[in-house]
Amino acid sequence: MARVSLTSQDGFADCDLPFSCGSVQISAQDAGQITAIMPFKGYAMTVATALKDSVGMTLPTVGTVIENNGTEFFWNAQGQWFAFANHAETAKLTAALQGMAAVSDQSDGWLILALSGTGVRDVLARLCPLDFDDFPLGRVARTEFAHIACTLIPGQTGCRIMVPRSYARAAVDITTEAMKSVAAQALL
Repeated sequence: MARVSLTSQDGFADCDLPFSCGSVQISAQDAGQITAIMPFKGYAMTVATALKDSVGMTLPTVGTVIENNGTEFFWNAQGQWFAFANHAETAKLTAALQGMAAVSDQSDGWLILALSGTGVRDVLARLCPLDFDDFPLGRVARTEFAHIACTLIPGQTGCRIMVPRSYARAAVDITTEAMKSVAAQALL
């Protein structure tokens, strides 16, 4: 029988990141540990209170993201939230939610791209159906990005795009092509 050996690999290992073109930059971002939180039926308020007591934050409302001391919580879907946190904070929230919610490490399943620069909106407009004039800080959206289901989180200087790990290379390739198009049109 053949021996199989699995090794861990960076999801963006074959991508040339960071990449800049025109006024836009794309890079990989480390979110720390990515944890899904799904309260059991009837436990949403109990989970919110437990999180407030343990990590000083509660579950954000639909379509929003909150941040405190390097830990972020954001709404991801009906009855599901994600947390970006370091290992110690994740351990605290996991212990606090014991018996109240399904808590699952999603770190290996998702990767995050960060787009920044003055032309970000033009690049995003080519790849996503959202109206970015009505997408302020503190909001989050589950949407389509270059035909890939993703989560978009706007920031001060751009936007973070959370994509499934298996689509990382495609997301980078499509985004860099859109960046090149935006840069070329700016020269006309």
